[in-house]
Amino acid sequence: MHVVFIGATKRLKRTHWNHLNNMEIFFGVNNWGLGHATRSLPLIKALIREGHELTVSSGGGALHLLQDELGEDVDYSRLYDYPLPNSRYRYLMLFHVVRNITPLGIAIQREHNDLARHISTRGKYDRIISDGRYGLFSYGTPSYLLTHQLRFIAPLRSRLVEDTTEVFHRYFSRFFTRFLVPDIKDGITLSADLSHSLRVIPKERIRYIGPLTNFSWSGREKDIDLFISISGPGPQRTLFWEKVRNQLDDLTGKIVVSLGAPEDNEVDTTLDHLDNVEVFPFTDRVTHEDHLSRAKAVVSRSGYSTLMDLYSLGTPALFVPTPGQTEQEYLARHHENAGHYPRVSQDELNLFNDLTRLSDFTPLKGDCTQSVDNFLSELNL
Repeated sequence: MHVVFIGATKRLKRTHWNHLNNMEIFFGVNNWGLGHATRSLPLIKALIREGHELTVSSGGGALHLLQDELGEDVDYSRLYDYPLPNSRYRYLMLFHVVRNITPLGIAIQREHNDLARHISTRGKYDRIISDGRYGLFSYGTPSYLLTHQLRFIAPLRSRLVEDTTEVFHRYFSRFFTRFLVPDIKDGITLSADLSHSLRVIPKERIRYIGPLTNFSWSGREKDIDLFISISGPGPQRTLFWEKVRNQLDDLTGKIVVSLGAPEDNEVDTTLDHLDNVEVFPFTDRVTHEDHLSRAKAVVSRSGYSTLMDLYSLGTPALFVPTPGQTEQEYLARHHENAGHYPRVSQDELNLFNDLTRLSDFTPLKGDCTQSVDNFLSELNL
């Protein structure tokens, strides 16, 4: 669980002139999937453009993505994983969540201690930004937690359980200068009850900076009829692909499928009898975003980063939430009830029938161009 610093030593000394003109910033990124890394990228790149010096810390595939995108423009450190609740069976997911509470608390304390030791060796940072890593703060240094989930959605929407998760965030509000939420403050919001209508956390500790997305292009030719993004934890990702694979014969038009599984060499991707389907075991961020921007319709999980991307593009989508992940199940249900996107459970997925429902919904479409500026403003940069 320790933080391992792998390249943050070349800037141990800085001149007074440098201190006046730029800041040294530690930016930690949760590595549960790639969503945290992709939404943090526009923020990190903006900090680099502003002339600040960064140490970027993450782990697993998220760290690899950040290294590929940022190259030698920043220093890097490695964070070990938070314990990830994961089960092939959706009804066991809550058990795994409860079982991981103590290991998660230990991981948070250890990463905080490791960061403190690192700072005692190399000197203080001017700002600390953490995307979903609760131990990455330092006393006396402005520290910011980027999160879209200030309330965890409980099974059966138990108010007691959900208020308890708000108390968890209220506790951590003592250590972070602000919670930065990548969502709209008022009106039609993306995260809904995940970060709005809060009952315990003081409103003055929260800033809504707007949705974050990497998309910088518009007006792309929509030459992909359907883009299917297969993602999620290993067992459920495999089950999702098996379900989709058995139904592709029923679909027409140009279809692109991304499995998001670079480490899984045993996944069967052979569909030689289907000339209209192209399957990628894995695509890098740029290719994935290119496919998404060219798609007339999308089938995907209802993860928050995906929701922000769809919001920026205005693309219709069918949501298939990861079984047992209450956040995704809640977001899919909320946006279906709001008339934005249809949803279907993984077990009941019938692509031919479910895709016909897209015409009954009006997908969200909005402007994300001010979000990065709002972020910089909150940091007083």
